[in-house]
Amino acid sequence: IGKEEKECQKIASEAEADLAIALPALEAAMREVDKLDKSSITEIKAYSKPPPAVEKVLSCVMILMGKPTDWSNAKRALGDTNFLSNLKNFDKDNVKEIAISKVKKFVSNPSFSAEETTKVSKAAGALCAWCHAIHMYAGVSKEVAPKRASLKAAQESLAVKQEALSRAKEALANVVAKVSRLKEKYDLSVGEKNRLKQEANDLEDKLNPAEKLITGLGGEYSRWTESVGLLEKSITNVTGDAL
Repeated sequence: IGKEEKECQKIASEAEADLAIALPALEAAMREVDKLDKSSITEIKAYSKPPPAVEKVLSCVMILMGKPTDWSNAKRALGDTNFLSNLKNFDKDNVKEIAISKVKKFVSNPSFSAEETTKVSKAAGALCAWCHAIHMYAGVSKEVAPKRASLKAAQESLAVKQEALSRAKEALANVVAKVSRLKEKYDLSVGEKNRLKQEANDLEDKLNPAEKLITGLGGEYSRWTESVGLLEKSITNVTGDAL
């Protein structure tokens, strides 16, 4: 499991390193978008026939959002109160391949730059920077996708093994606890056995002298019994003579 944990960390680090290449441009573009407000968007929306540079930027934005690129639809999107929020929260990790391909035709043109577009419209310049950043990030994200898939598979495999290890540790802990209880019970039994053995030894030590005494008195008992018999007989004879 330790080896798999290191492998997961390695894949994650490689993916993060690849994405880090595109993050500075994306962060810079988002800072420009953050500067936009309702009046900035209204400025662009006010064009009945936008300058070519502005129209291209909005076409690019609409492609990324998966919407028709004509100006009427672009104006409708600009009128959405959530337009800026949609830019800020754009799902940059799941841009469709076809959108990336279409946007590439725009961003590969030297004239399609934030600097050039800003000369026409500051707001459009910020949107142009956003298009460039999203395209770069999406491209890197697609390249990183296999690593992410590998990472996900490795993490799932690791999670299963960690769960199995956790259950095994729990089972082992239960066995250890049971063994501990049995050992304690065994120790108590051994202690009781030793106590009884000692008690038996003590009784045996007390019994041996008693047995010797009884054995020694065995002969005396026979003699005493015989003497008692003779005395009883003598008493009987004496009683008879007296009568």
